[in-house]
Amino acid sequence: FLAVEVQGKTIDDLVSMSVTHMREFFEAHEKWTVSSQEKIIAKPIVREMLQRLLALENVGLEYLNLGRSAQTISGGEAQRIRLAAQLNSQLMGIVYVLDEPSIGLHSRDTEKLIATIKALQNVGNSLIVVEHDESIIKAADWIIDMGPGAGEEGGIVVFEGDYKKLLASKNLTAQYISKKKKVSEKKKYREGNDKFIEIFGAEEHNLKNIDVKIPLEKFVAICGVSGSGKSTLVKNILAKALSRHFYNTKDLPGKHKKIKGFEHVKKVISINQNPIGRTPRSNAATYTGVFSHIRDLFAATEEAKNRGTRFSKKTLEIEYKGFNVAQILDMDVRLALRFFARHPLIAEKLKTMEDVGLGYLKLGQSATNLSGGEAQRIKLATELARKSTGSTLYILDEPTAGLHFDDLIRVTP
Repeated sequence: FLAVEVQGKTIDDLVSMSVTHMREFFEAHEKWTVSSQEKIIAKPIVREMLQRLLALENVGLEYLNLGRSAQTISGGEAQRIRLAAQLNSQLMGIVYVLDEPSIGLHSRDTEKLIATIKALQNVGNSLIVVEHDESIIKAADWIIDMGPGAGEEGGIVVFEGDYKKLLASKNLTAQYISKKKKVSEKKKYREGNDKFIEIFGAEEHNLKNIDVKIPLEKFVAICGVSGSGKSTLVKNILAKALSRHFYNTKDLPGKHKKIKGFEHVKKVISINQNPIGRTPRSNAATYTGVFSHIRDLFAATEEAKNRGTRFSKKTLEIEYKGFNVAQILDMDVRLALRFFARHPLIAEKLKTMEDVGLGYLKLGQSATNLSGGEAQRIKLATELARKSTGSTLYILDEPTAGLHFDDLIRVTP
């Protein structure tokens, strides 16, 4: 295949381009030096290619290259790829259900996504979107707000109507959208310790030989439009370089000249959105270590000592304060925190989970049913519950994904 070229480009060259660069390449097809017969053959193919590439751009995926491994694509990106594919399907009378398609998008790209959703609607389709993003809520024709809280405290329709009626209501979502309540009213900022991690000559992917200075003992946000190089800088270069320095990992960091400031950090903890487990038996309780302590409590009961059984039908007959293991795993974090209030080892871990906005989560919820944002916050809670050694650099990848405005207060410092 690599022996065949189109205007000096092999198929590998093409799939290594970003969506935007590939679109620009095909838009110039009228200037290609080919025969009239080849132009006739190429015209319908190029037209189809351009339609599909424009659809990808319209859902905020202009930075992706077509050769990108499916394993490296986030859930939000995968959902927007499927949405882009529907734009060219010409189907009508379809109900599309989208689950937080704006995750990972900059505000500019969210507007493109809204235009794409409207385009599908305008040809006779219906769209149901589960979303926290204010722009998408504002663009909706009809809004259904669930609540009033999460988990056992939710399950009620607290509002339904259009955007104007929502603003006139007094529910929690309306208060944040109308700015009566704010996620952050920070007036004082941390001074830090006047020490820095400095990255020099970062050139991986689309980074333009940049130098970046990151202050320590501060809350630092890396922002920018989708595909601007945020993840390349932080995950591919900084996180991999630090992991290689401290833990001798094999992953090579992205292209850069050097990094200074390793001596100011004792360890690095990079918390991503990868699953906390790949089997249904993995859950929040097992990952955080809470379940080990709960199991010890059950093992200490007289009934357990007499029976000496592990997990079986008889296990469910063993109770602690009137609850068996299954019933405890069915508790959400908030209820379990009250239930185990007198057991510091358990309560401390549960309190940290509640602090990062996971109070609604059931202890036994399968890892396979957790979102990327939930998995990341479970990892964060696990790390925060450990005894701090100080001088630790935490690297988080969109920890607020999937959170309501009111939950953001818990996560942001």
